[in-house]
Amino acid sequence: MKQFPGIIRNRKTHRAGSIIVLLILLLLSMPLLSNTPRIYAANPAASQHPLQKVTTTGPGVYYGVNVEDLSPTNFSTLTQFETDAQKPVALVMFFTNWGEPDPTNSQFNPALMTAIRNHGSIPMITWDPWAYGKGAHQPTYSLTNIIAGNFDTYITQFAQAAQAWGYPFFIRFAQEMNANWYPWGLGAKGMNNKAVDYRNAWIHIHNIFTTVGATNVSWAWTPASWDGEGAIYQHLYPGDSYVDWVGLSGYNWAGSPSTWQTFSQIFKHSLGYLSAITTKPVFIAETASNEAGGSKANWITDVYDTQVPTHFPQIKAIIWYNRATKSQWWIESSVSATQAFAAAIQNPLYASNQFGSITTSPIPPLS
Repeated sequence: MKQFPGIIRNRKTHRAGSIIVLLILLLLSMPLLSNTPRIYAANPAASQHPLQKVTTTGPGVYYGVNVEDLSPTNFSTLTQFETDAQKPVALVMFFTNWGEPDPTNSQFNPALMTAIRNHGSIPMITWDPWAYGKGAHQPTYSLTNIIAGNFDTYITQFAQAAQAWGYPFFIRFAQEMNANWYPWGLGAKGMNNKAVDYRNAWIHIHNIFTTVGATNVSWAWTPASWDGEGAIYQHLYPGDSYVDWVGLSGYNWAGSPSTWQTFSQIFKHSLGYLSAITTKPVFIAETASNEAGGSKANWITDVYDTQVPTHFPQIKAIIWYNRATKSQWWIESSVSATQAFAAAIQNPLYASNQFGSITTSPIPPLS
């Protein structure tokens, strides 16, 4: 018999020693469960995209969403999205229009902001100078009127309320300014907008916020993603002193008359234009895919599994536009799309709702 060091060879101790040896061998033969990661799948028997991916990457991208009908006392649309995605969001984007029929709906909403923060998420206000639903020709909200001070009382009240609230958040002012479907857009019919007007309106508003001490705002500048817009982006950009993050809106419209586009086809050139302008953190402010013309599930998987992590590591936040429109943007447009999104977003690269205590402003990228 092989002798084990430390075992005393007498009748009383030999039995005890044998028991100890057996226990040691048993322990050595057991798998190290404490060091084995547990991987959970979302109904793997039924899912085409089980949640079984393991990566060593830590959080590096804020994962966000825009949903409809959000209020301080009703998070049902957000809750439904997070249930279907099987992961809470880091960013919640919502729209506030200057020209709401009920003026109180145009004001800074501290109750909603607090509810989002208590959820562990960072609010992003897309702040639009127009009356929603009344088209792009709205002379009341012209850029020249903003520059002239016609809205200074409203802007100042909004800035003071933001300063009083005190916590970090994003303002995404007058997005997609290179397009023609908003009153502030370069191509808006009858509005005679110029790039210099947009820049000056932005700077005018930013200066008011600075004056009242609303330094908790991170300013997000987000044109529409179109090829060939590099020079236009440069002319519209207010400057690094007035912008904290830069981003893009872009969709896979698909279906007639549009054609199916990959995430790379939508954003690659425009991301290059941004990098030529600034080194500010980059994000995708709005994106989604239609179902028509291809596999939406595969499109989603490609975005979150391949494009963002591998091909576009400069993207530090991405917001899904989850609205039930005829273009079928919401992830629930099909079972396969829902499952694909839920699977891909589990990657720990995408940060969840862990920002209820954030105090840093401007809001920093995660990596």
